[in-house]
Amino acid sequence: MTPEQEHELTLLMAASQLGDRMAYEALLQGLGHVVTLYVRRRVGPMPWVDDVVQDVLMSIHRARHTWNPKRPFAPWFYAVLHSRMIDTIRRRKRTTAWEEPMDTVPPVVWSQSPEAE
Repeated sequence: MTPEQEHELTLLMAASQLGDRMAYEALLQGLGHVVTLYVRRRVGPMPWVDDVVQDVLMSIHRARHTWNPKRPFAPWFYAVLHSRMIDTIRRRKRTTAWEEPMDTVPPVVWSQSPEAE
């Protein structure tokens, strides 16, 4: 995030905390772009990057009242972003540890019940 972006996002966050709906929409759009670039730079073009973006934006939505306008915005934002990204990576590792990729779908074997004979 450039200093100019941080300044703009800080103003948008402060306005959104005061109830400005248009500022909030602009904030989420700007943050979505920042999150996407941040995650792609760290993990590459993974298919779950959009999941991280959505998770971060939902976390920002739920926790926006905790940001103090007298404090810098970027450290607060990046703490949320980093935490959500790590959570997603851990969740993906747990999930993929139990999944096995299949090149072909096994045939379905229909067994006849003894009553059908």
